[in-house]
Amino acid sequence: KRLVKALYACPRTALDLLPQYSRIAAVVSQAYSDVGELLCQELAREFRWLFKGKKLHNLEGKLRNARFLGELSKFRVAPPHLVFVHCKRCLEDFSGHAVDYCCSLIETCGGFLLRSAPTKERTARILQSMSKMKSAKPLNQRDAALVSYACDRANPPEKQAVVLKPRTELYQFIEWLVMIRLCDGTEKNVESVIRALRSLPWDTNEASLIAKFVLKLARSKADAVPLAADCLAGLHQFRPEVTARVVDQILDEFDEGVSTPPPLRALRTAQRLVAYAALLGECYNFSLLSSAHVFGIVERLLGRGHSVTPGFEAHMAYRAAKASEDARKKIEKRRADALMMERSDEDESEEESDGEDIDEAARIASALYRLDEGIEVDPRVPCPGDPPSCFLRITLCCALLKTAAPCLLASITTHGPLESALDDIQRSFFAKPSAPLGPRYALLDALEDVRRHRRALQASWPRRARQARRRNRPPPPKVPDHVYALRKGWAAADDACRARLAANRARLMLQHRPVAEEPVTVEGQRRSDIEEDDEDDEDDDEQQTASESESGSSESESESDGEEEEEETKAVADDDAAEEEDDEDEDDDEAARTDDGRLSGGGAFTGSCAGGTWTSLAVPPQTAYLSPLLIQSTL
Repeated sequence: KRLVKALYACPRTALDLLPQYSRIAAVVSQAYSDVGELLCQELAREFRWLFKGKKLHNLEGKLRNARFLGELSKFRVAPPHLVFVHCKRCLEDFSGHAVDYCCSLIETCGGFLLRSAPTKERTARILQSMSKMKSAKPLNQRDAALVSYACDRANPPEKQAVVLKPRTELYQFIEWLVMIRLCDGTEKNVESVIRALRSLPWDTNEASLIAKFVLKLARSKADAVPLAADCLAGLHQFRPEVTARVVDQILDEFDEGVSTPPPLRALRTAQRLVAYAALLGECYNFSLLSSAHVFGIVERLLGRGHSVTPGFEAHMAYRAAKASEDARKKIEKRRADALMMERSDEDESEEESDGEDIDEAARIASALYRLDEGIEVDPRVPCPGDPPSCFLRITLCCALLKTAAPCLLASITTHGPLESALDDIQRSFFAKPSAPLGPRYALLDALEDVRRHRRALQASWPRRARQARRRNRPPPPKVPDHVYALRKGWAAADDACRARLAANRARLMLQHRPVAEEPVTVEGQRRSDIEEDDEDDEDDDEQQTASESESGSSESESESDGEEEEEETKAVADDDAAEEEDDEDEDDDEAARTDDGRLSGGGAFTGSCAGGTWTSLAVPPQTAYLSPLLIQSTL
């Protein structure tokens, strides 16, 4: 009795414990048959008490009674006729809580009773009666749905068997290698998979099958992405077409995914593309891609569909002019209001308005809509595939850089492009009005990972330098000082991108600086002989200058006034000659220009400098309006 009381006291809010309680009762009933009988009597007594009168309360207790009785009947503890009696009692007044009780009871044990030979016909009649009651009685939408679900759960409709596509043995073998064998995660398995793939006949479509299963593995198991990249790296030396197929399919998926408007995009597309971005990052870590490819993919994702058009330039110019005008009017109105106010003492607001610069305020207001020349891509350009509420492109770029960050920072030459790529991502991020938490944390995680790997690289530099010193090797290069900062907003990110663009233009200008030609050697004379002759000539000139200065100092005391006048006249004549030479140089410089101000000769020009002639290569458009003398003096 104590056991029956404990089993019957199962809480009504813990219905998931009823199958375990029923199993305990079934096991104990094999030794003590009174346990099952007493438990069924208690449930029957509770049922009569619950449905005494039409009381619409204690629904949880009724559902617990139905579930408990159904579980006991499945373990053959409760007799089937007790279930049928309760169902018949509910069908007599099929409304209110009786519908919930009957549906819960049929849903729990209806399938078991329908498939048992002794109770099959009677259970089928009860299900038929429930269906007729549903059609005959005006049940509400909730009760009708409960009846339909209970009948379908007890007797589900017949479905056609799924016909599997015929697969070849080679297809099944490649699928087993990539999807099962490779996922074990040990290096021996990766090597064995690579050897098995190399031993394939490679006369049909093996490359496409391997690429298909590698992409399937990447999007189904995130932990297996490094293993898939490792397998591609081991196979790339012998079968590079597999890697090419994988990268081409990923780029095609990127183009299709980011170009499709979000309403027409499948729900699984975003997760698939994030997995593909992680696979591309692992491919870079295994030297299957270069850093130029990685940064090119980031630029391709951010700039697709955001090309600057003449209409957008005109629109931004109009908005900049309007913002500047509004700022001017606002300040003028503030000053006029301050002048109209009659106060005895000056207010602090008046002093601020009087000292405020209108031009500076107008420049700051129009800075949000500025658009520099030479910029071909701007994230503010409207694009159907990248509306203001879509952050898929930013998430993909963050996933790619986050995966490839350790190896990108290991190379000294990629620190600058990495910082530029992060600035571009932030520029696109702040171009949108508001961001949900997911993309925001993706950007923060990418920046934090980059900083963490950079700090680890800086901390390990002394140890690597000591190791190189012990091995008599040159020390490793120091880590460049890049901040990888989180910008405060659109203006800060845009200023960083503009500064980078200006630095690139200055670098291009310095690449085309003049090159001094080597002195022409006389045939049969060595270069060292010419240098020795030059040094001897310089020594003779220095000795001659020293002797002249000594003689000049001794004779200066005995010079007459006439000689001083001759020297002054000679100095004036020398100055006039120098001015004439400068005028001739300016005339030659102007003659070398064309009508539009560009240099004649296609951008390549020559001039003279100390030590010989110098020649400049093709001049970029930024320096095409500078004269040769100005470029020479600047450099």
